[in-house]
Amino acid sequence: NAVSIQDNTKDKLCKAAKSASINVVMGMHERNTEYSDASLYNSLLFISDEGSILGKHRKLIPTGGERLIWAQGDGTTLKSYQTSAGKIGGLICWENFMPLARNAIYEAGTQILASPTWDKSPNWLQSMQHIAREGGLFVISSCMALRIDDIPDTYEFKKLYPDGREWINVGNSVIIGPNGKLLAGPLEAEEGIIYADIDLNQIIAAKRMFDVVGHYARPDVFNFEIKKG
Repeated sequence: NAVSIQDNTKDKLCKAAKSASINVVMGMHERNTEYSDASLYNSLLFISDEGSILGKHRKLIPTGGERLIWAQGDGTTLKSYQTSAGKIGGLICWENFMPLARNAIYEAGTQILASPTWDKSPNWLQSMQHIAREGGLFVISSCMALRIDDIPDTYEFKKLYPDGREWINVGNSVIIGPNGKLLAGPLEAEEGIIYADIDLNQIIAAKRMFDVVGHYARPDVFNFEIKKG
């Protein structure tokens, strides 16, 4: 089920993005076709509202059992991309907890942070609110809502869940403003789409008080560097 950016698996997404005039950030199980075509990455794909591929981000550190499947990304994909909605960047699940990875995203001028995750906990929502305030940006945290009945009975691991359990993950997708306030969601134990109108001027207001990579950065005290090779 692993795909690559070079093959035609993303063509439908690109056409849909162009048809609907929307920017898309999409999770993908990616093969490294640029080299061995054998290693796998947990990646984000960025697609513009014109249907073109803007770039990708590979998760820096697979978490827990993910290490059995995915390789480590590197610093070359810690970027943001200019879109019609603003500058969009992404961090995947628990790499959002990495202070230096966040700093790299902030330094890239990110205005909208896509944070897809498997974590539906209250602690995760608190972290998303903190990151929105810390970075002075909008956060879109998307988490899959998955029922036990969504898993085919042919998979043995389904039997590991207790009888009577309805939800494997209740989701809790949310959109948060630069002041840390919830703009939409959390959408719990329900499949759906959440929407929010955003005003990029709110970023200016937030950073007037605290700009983590601006007047609060103190480069005379701290050095920050991304190794890209």
